Amino acid sequence: LGQKGLPSSVGGNLSYRVSPEHILVTPTNVPKERMRAEYICILDYNGRLLDAMEGFAPTSEMPFHTMIIRNQGDVVSAVHAHCTALSAFAITTTPWLERPFFTEPMMEIGPIVTVPYVEPSSEQLSREIEKLVHKSNGFLLQNHGALALSPVSPADAVERLYMMESIATSIYMAINM
Repeated sequence: LGQKGLPSSVGGNLSYRVSPEHILVTPTNVPKERMRAEYICILDYNGRLLDAMEGFAPTSEMPFHTMIIRNQGDVVSAVHAHCTALSAFAITTTPWLERPFFTEPMMEIGPIVTVPYVEPSSEQLSREIEKLVHKSNGFLLQNHGALALSPVSPADAVERLYMMESIATSIYMAINM
């Protein structure tokens, strides 16, 4: 995320379906620039921890990651972060990012759909995302951040998030011209 200029530090998280039974997720409270392979947590599709290095726990956003991977058969990876421009739009009530301003992102991601605010890391957030996950591969989590889904890989999920951040930046600049 940092290599793409997307703020992350300890915020944000990533999941990856590695087999029909296993999901890898980033641990909580580890700066992304210090992430190492051995810190990654292994979960089953129900979110049950199967393996983690001592002192490391899965992201608190695990409920929505496991729900997405379990229910969206085409999704292999999800990334959530608190990108600057996307987070700015996440605190507004304007549907700017749902509009089809750019062809390529609309084809790859779809409209950037806003998920109504509920407490982060909650089962309720997972249920709110579940209601909308079939509509797109890109989401704003109201007053929280953004979420990108990929049918290809974690790198592709990050690329889609970067694409979403670029769209948000372009729209912000256009609005303020």
